[in-house]
Amino acid sequence: MSTPNLLELHNISKCFGALTALRNLSFHIGEGEVVGLLGDNGAGKSTTVNLISGIHKPTDGYLSVDGKKTTFSCRSDSADAGPVRRMFPNNAVLMPNGHHDAGAPSVTMDEDQGIREAVADAAAKGVRSALLLTGRTMSRVEQARIASYRTALGGHGTSLRGERAGDYSYASGRALAPSIDVDATDAVFCTSDAMAMGVLDAHRRHFPEHRPARFRLYGFDNVSLTQFDAYPISSIGADKRDYVAQIVRILEQPARLARASEQVLVATRFVPRLTG
Repeated sequence: MSTPNLLELHNISKCFGALTALRNLSFHIGEGEVVGLLGDNGAGKSTTVNLISGIHKPTDGYLSVDGKKTTFSCRSDSADAGPVRRMFPNNAVLMPNGHHDAGAPSVTMDEDQGIREAVADAAAKGVRSALLLTGRTMSRVEQARIASYRTALGGHGTSLRGERAGDYSYASGRALAPSIDVDATDAVFCTSDAMAMGVLDAHRRHFPEHRPARFRLYGFDNVSLTQFDAYPISSIGADKRDYVAQIVRILEQPARLARASEQVLVATRFVPRLTG
């Protein structure tokens, strides 16, 4: 007789109003497995963990624990479930690039450093007013990122004319592009490169030969997207090879992972290109 999986998700979907955060997600975790949950910004990683931990209820689908269909009505239900406690002991979970408990090991990007460099670059080029296009503001990571931009802009005396929330995608960048007052905004900072690409395509006439004629444009996070000639966007990012290498180094020693609470900080940097 086979041993049931410690946890299974069966065709899980989760909607927040008109927004579908997860659609038909299924996977399983067996006893003793080390599992990574990877995805782009806004892919639904936090929502998935929140469903497992009882913070959210699925719109469709269900969870099973030790082979039994399970419903967590609140976070305490999840905390009392023996199998989930075996999966998520605080000191046996590696948190990549997100908020984490003090006792948990983590690999996190030092976003503040790159943001300060980008804002300083803009200020040195005469930028006195800026607009911030953000991702999903319900994310605590995004909230911290927005706070870093506010602090950096304020430190240079740059007026923040407003903040517009998108979802990190190219489509949301294009949708927000008409809200940019090109006559009163010196620079637009986007918290994802995909959003910046959408803005650039919507305002190509203001970037002859990719250079800013009305406002400067800065992206964030996935510098590899902006290495194409069609999108030479000034951006902020970390060395992804170093980031992944640090994660692999820790996960290769699972016994040590459960004993240590190593905090690794991977530096971001500003990468100047034509649009800035």
